[in-house]
Amino acid sequence: MNKYDILQYILLNEPVFDYNGKQYSVCHTNGVFGTWDSDGTQLDFYDIDSLLSNWMIGKKPFKDVVDSVFPS
Repeated sequence: MNKYDILQYILLNEPVFDYNGKQYSVCHTNGVFGTWDSDGTQLDFYDIDSLLSNWMIGKKPFKDVVDSVFPS
């Protein structure tokens, strides 16, 4: 998925997904991407690039796992 596709998917679906035995979710409200994981960690990102590069999913940036957790 390219960046535009990822953004559209998040805006339309507010996805929840499992990765390596842990649950994650992301939503977009008022220009902020809010994230959560099953450990209770909550983070906010203020643009799609920061979300893709800085949200760590199983010790990997979100951009490196997005294709395996979102449907194509």
